[in-house]
Amino acid sequence: MSPTLHAVPPSLALALLIGCASPEIVPLIGEDPEVYQLLGEAPPDDPRTSPLAAARRLHQALVQQDTETVWALLADGTRKALDERGAGIATSGRELIDESALPGPGGTVRKVRYENIFFGPRLARLEAVPADAADGPGVQRKVIAIADDGERTELVFVREADGWRLLHTGI
Repeated sequence: MSPTLHAVPPSLALALLIGCASPEIVPLIGEDPEVYQLLGEAPPDDPRTSPLAAARRLHQALVQQDTETVWALLADGTRKALDERGAGIATSGRELIDESALPGPGGTVRKVRYENIFFGPRLARLEAVPADAADGPGVQRKVIAIADDGERTELVFVREADGWRLLHTGI
């Protein structure tokens, strides 16, 4: 007796083929050194070690409305100023950032763009101001934000325990 071949239904064959073929594509996303090595690029400066890198990352986080990162890159003095400003409308500084808002006169609230408040309008580039070699908690460094029309805004970054943060208390 010879074995009988049975036809496999097309839907079952397709299911078997799909289940067997599982190529995995891993995107090159992240800040791991291996990613930069594969791309043949140098990794960007670390916001913990460079005020210019902190300024770049802060601007990016503001544009992307990444409140967690923005809050992490604001100095204690900036956070306190935002908290005090929000107290008039019973909100925190973090909530002001999250809602892109600032209290106005008479308890009103106005929408703002914090990237414009901190960096000036239409940021084109950032430049670090050369400083002495002193480093450590409390040291301040300046970064200049230059708009596409040439307008310059001076930013002050302070070295705190875990990195460089924007010190902007005139909010």
